[in-house]
Amino acid sequence: MQSLTVNELMTELFIERWSSPDTQSSYEVSVRALQRYMGTDYLSEVTQDMVFAWRLAVVRRPGESEDEGISPVSWNNYIRHLKSLYNFGLSRGNIPESVNPFVGVGLKEPKTKSKTLPKGGIGKIRTLLKGYIQAEESGQYGKAYIHPAWFWLTVTEMLYHTGIRRRQLLFIRICDIDLKQERFSCLAAGAKNLSENPLPLHHDLIPLLERLIRESLRRGAKRTDQLFNVNRFSVRHRRQTMDANQLGTFFKRVSSRLGMKISPHRCRHSFATELMIGERADIHLTQRLMCHLDIRSTMIYVDVPISRLKNYLLQRDSSQDEMRRY
Repeated sequence: MQSLTVNELMTELFIERWSSPDTQSSYEVSVRALQRYMGTDYLSEVTQDMVFAWRLAVVRRPGESEDEGISPVSWNNYIRHLKSLYNFGLSRGNIPESVNPFVGVGLKEPKTKSKTLPKGGIGKIRTLLKGYIQAEESGQYGKAYIHPAWFWLTVTEMLYHTGIRRRQLLFIRICDIDLKQERFSCLAAGAKNLSENPLPLHHDLIPLLERLIRESLRRGAKRTDQLFNVNRFSVRHRRQTMDANQLGTFFKRVSSRLGMKISPHRCRHSFATELMIGERADIHLTQRLMCHLDIRSTMIYVDVPISRLKNYLLQRDSSQDEMRRY
């Protein structure tokens, strides 16, 4: 079988594996990084020595600033995709039989806490958006910087109170929301693990979702249509459905105005982290709410507050005092 360029091989992989847009985007980023450094369009020309040289040139070492290069996490993401792509080419006969040069070149990743919303972040987002809502409803300032503010407040609260991923949010249809039972369906199509899950709705979400559904139906939406679609309500958008770019633009604007990093994934991490704090924390229920198939994915949110560690530490003093009495 003839050799394929890395882009042609990647296209074949997408077709065969029916890859999601997010997965395709991740592969494309990795391939572009390879092409920039290696200057080749054929994986068969890549050797492990070349990969080691690439790693040395682009990965920053511990203690170096972010300007010095990419993180070990980013490097490992590149390598995972390129290793998979190389194996795919081998299995198809598009790459001559050889040792995969991307095997054994990964790096140990530093274990850091998941990035959550800044302290008091959700309160600041609410204050900002409610200010925009008042401005729009008063009609004094026309369309707000973040428009329509009531819609984006609903998006933010949905992410914060459910912990779903941005892709899951975009796949929710109007008919997936059951306001009477205060629950919704997280469709398999939007899930990372392709599993459909029924999940509860926080009571604070009910009035927000009631308005969103009412306004959507009033504008001609069908019950099988996308629920979170800013294009129905904004004069600035003209697309048929809302996509990840529009969602990302909103969070960039909020982050810029507040001077802090806000994102859907930070909402998700905050959701799980807050559930796992306290005596009533239940890792199995958190796993269910996070839609994790493997409990090891949920384990990263298990943490012990410093205050609890300190109380445990002070028990040592009490024990020593009792020993002195004897």
